Amino acid sequence: MADYPPFGSATYRIQLRLPAEGGPWSVGLPEIASAWRLTNGSQLLAENGRASLVPGAYQAHVRPQTVPLPIGLVELDLFLYVVNESDREGGVRDSIVIGPSAVLERQQRLSQLDSAFFIGGLLVMSLFNLLTFFLQRQKTANLWLALFSVCIAIRTLFTGPRIVYDLWPWLTFELSAQIVFLSILGAVASFIFYLKNLFPDFWPSRIFVPFLFYTAFFAVLLILPVKTYSEIFLLFYDVPMVLMIVLFMGVAWWATIKKHKDGPLVFFGMLFLVAGSLNDILYQFVPLPQGDVLGRFLFVFLVFNTFILSRQFSNDYALTQQQAGELRKLDKMKDDFLARVTHELRTPLHGMIGILDSFRLGDFGTLSNRQTYHLGLLEASSKRLLSMVNSILDFSNSRKHQMISELRPILLKECVDFLLPAFYPQLKSGVTLVNRINGQLPAVLGDEPKVEQVLHHLVQNALQHTESGSVSIEAELRDQLVLVIVRDTGEGIPEEKLAQLFSPFHQIAEIDTRATGGLGLGLAISRQHIQQMGGRLELESTVGTGTTVSLWLPVCPPAKVEYYQKPRLERTHSSEPNRLDTEASQNLPNRPSQTQASGSGTNVLIVDDEPVNLLVLRTFLTRNGYSVIEATSGPEALEKFASNPIDLIILDVMMPGMSGYEVCSKIREQFKADRLPILMLTAKNQVEDLMQGYQHGASDFLTKPFQREELKVRMELHLKVSKAVRDRSKESSP
Repeated sequence: MADYPPFGSATYRIQLRLPAEGGPWSVGLPEIASAWRLTNGSQLLAENGRASLVPGAYQAHVRPQTVPLPIGLVELDLFLYVVNESDREGGVRDSIVIGPSAVLERQQRLSQLDSAFFIGGLLVMSLFNLLTFFLQRQKTANLWLALFSVCIAIRTLFTGPRIVYDLWPWLTFELSAQIVFLSILGAVASFIFYLKNLFPDFWPSRIFVPFLFYTAFFAVLLILPVKTYSEIFLLFYDVPMVLMIVLFMGVAWWATIKKHKDGPLVFFGMLFLVAGSLNDILYQFVPLPQGDVLGRFLFVFLVFNTFILSRQFSNDYALTQQQAGELRKLDKMKDDFLARVTHELRTPLHGMIGILDSFRLGDFGTLSNRQTYHLGLLEASSKRLLSMVNSILDFSNSRKHQMISELRPILLKECVDFLLPAFYPQLKSGVTLVNRINGQLPAVLGDEPKVEQVLHHLVQNALQHTESGSVSIEAELRDQLVLVIVRDTGEGIPEEKLAQLFSPFHQIAEIDTRATGGLGLGLAISRQHIQQMGGRLELESTVGTGTTVSLWLPVCPPAKVEYYQKPRLERTHSSEPNRLDTEASQNLPNRPSQTQASGSGTNVLIVDDEPVNLLVLRTFLTRNGYSVIEATSGPEALEKFASNPIDLIILDVMMPGMSGYEVCSKIREQFKADRLPILMLTAKNQVEDLMQGYQHGASDFLTKPFQREELKVRMELHLKVSKAVRDRSKESSP
């Protein structure tokens, strides 16, 4: 058969004498290029394509088949008519096998299963490498190995048992051959890129880049007829491709010599690839017993390289986890640093603002107009710095979700009425600020200081960007939510910048050209506050028309409103009043039987290690008629507490040696909270700090810097409560 020319036609005659007994027999026909017809005498048994010498009637169709022989016939005279005008390796390429149908069909199925398994394994490796690439886009070696696997899978699908014909029965030989050639070119190109990304330091680009263009040129030549293209491919591409395989091995070997960790595995895998190629080349001339092995060796080669990339992915993942852990530590250190620095900044700011306030109120004498003006500038700058410090601290807390304390009912109209007067001095000419909230609106549920902070920021933003017109605050009830609207007639915000405004440290204008200051944290913190209260914050704006900010807050349940509307004294002391421990009280100095809210005759112990803070407190308390006793440390505070009658204690938290928490605990061993109020002053306002203070027995908290009026109101309230408890205790005692 091998002596026949590749193109033309030939007729083969096979005379058979089959056993009279036994099952049916079949003829196993290998790949026969490119069309054939099998007959028993004049009886047509099977055909593949159309074996005709007429050019218009001829059609190539190459696929191995198992043809059943007629049952009951012992002697058969078979004629195999073959026509080839398409394939340069025409005619019968392998042996024709005759045997029992069951045996041949089983062999055919095993061959198809082997091919399907190989294709499936290639596609699985391709999918794995493709997913790895999408997880790590910088690892392009995975992408190229995935494409190489796909190309080999496609070639396998269209060669050997050619199981593609089960899916596409009418596939022509010409299209099938073009796909096979294209898959070979794609495999070569993708493997070149794979090695380039795997071993960039050992890559001879002067050789492989021209070969890539050469490969692309052969891809373009596929428009030629298959018969012509196959001849050109054999003459001008086969030999350069073999040389490229040798160079591939050279790159892997050079990487191995240079101690590259992946070099030995790639080189060992390429040995399998070359051994399989040499075996299949020899098999075309010598009937080797193992047959074609390139497919299996290719599979082993791909397993080796997939293992290499998997190991790289695993190492990268472990490194990423390690770096993520380090980044989390650094992130926590950064947050702790921000919190500590802001806490430390708030303490001197508290002293500065307090002293400036004392000057403004005339505690240190009368000032001239010029002095008052400059002190006002200094106070404004201090408060601006304090606002930035608070924003940084709030941002740090928001990352830990430690922002919101207990949610309580809030009357929005009263809240806004209290808030707006602070803005009247800074109103621009032609701008009005209006509260349009109806007093009959139900209370909302939230953290009142945070709601005030959000509304303050939104109104301040609106006023800064409104040159004429109005800024209004409105509210309406929608289902179980209250919609609060802050509306202005300002310059508006471009649509492309709206979404970015909620990103931390982002502002509309660039830092060098913006008209307003700040850190760009306000909106991000405001949205975080509102979301933690169960609401949402939205922003709409039109350039030249104005901006509308919408706050959605939940309505407070009636039961909670009723609870918080009860007098504080009734809630706190509705049960039997706590009595002092008799033995402990005998060891302490006598306390005055009455205290007055005006401060007359009331002794206040103030404890702080900062002289400036003591000065601010002393000035304020003395002005309001309180008797002041000072201490600069925890031990000194306990000593003066034991030797003086004290009605109220104002205690700093952060002190050297003994913290305010420890001092509070010592005092609470002898006096309970309803008999002796302790107000803690702190620059720390995180929830865990407040909880820690209450656990040690604090009656109330004030965050530095505080408002004088707020301190005064809180002191009067706690003094009234402690007086009422003592009076009730006297009435109940025999």
